[in-house]
Amino acid sequence: MTDLLGLSPIDWHRDKPVISAHWGARSEAADTVAARLEGTLGFIEASGGPVRDHWWFAEDVMEPRQPLPTAENDLENVIRSFAVTDDAGQPSGPSGYGVLVDSRAPDEDSATIISGHVGNSLKDMSRLTNQIQIRWSTSDDTVTEAVGPLVADVTASVLHLALGWDAVNSAISSTAIAKATRKLVPFSWPRLGAVTWIRDGTHSIPDEVTGASIERVNGGTLITVHGSHGPSLRVEDVLAVYETLLNGDHIGPLTGG
Repeated sequence: MTDLLGLSPIDWHRDKPVISAHWGARSEAADTVAARLEGTLGFIEASGGPVRDHWWFAEDVMEPRQPLPTAENDLENVIRSFAVTDDAGQPSGPSGYGVLVDSRAPDEDSATIISGHVGNSLKDMSRLTNQIQIRWSTSDDTVTEAVGPLVADVTASVLHLALGWDAVNSAISSTAIAKATRKLVPFSWPRLGAVTWIRDGTHSIPDEVTGASIERVNGGTLITVHGSHGPSLRVEDVLAVYETLLNGDHIGPLTGG
């Protein structure tokens, strides 16, 4: 398999790469969420790869997977069906949506999955649980065609989620990296991965960091961890950069959004 992230080779089942964006408590109307989701679906389609169908999931229907409508108003209605509810079935916040959509070519097991919690009203403002993410579900190792276009230009994907969803922090990471960084800092601190974007005004990232490239992009700082052939998803590489930023007091809890 082509080595797209500096790993040799990528083990998609072990590393489980995910591109995610995070922000604080913010109510959003269903039409806003629908427009943002439509933008992400368009971004995935524009990234290349096979022609894909989009499906949505709901717990209250007999058939859990349904075609995602293309009409704007219909998509908005689907978003409303994602409303986050409490145990009594009542909305848990003014505008909370648990989004779950997958994109796959006809008769294909491998899928690009968009999921997240958007517009939640949180009691604890320090926990930025609002997030949207792109991840992959595969049944075998031959997934370059399905995920390659997005992962080949991870910077564009990270920036798309950050800007398209008006996020505070966006990164491409992995399950192993997420577990390792959570041991270092609380949940509300920024996620760091192979490529990370953090909004300006939230942290004081220096111009130079050992083991990474620093670039000011689109109102934020882009941190790219060095790998042998590009951005690295190696846990030790990412943690080394994270610890450098921590030791220099350059990052702290995320706020805003």
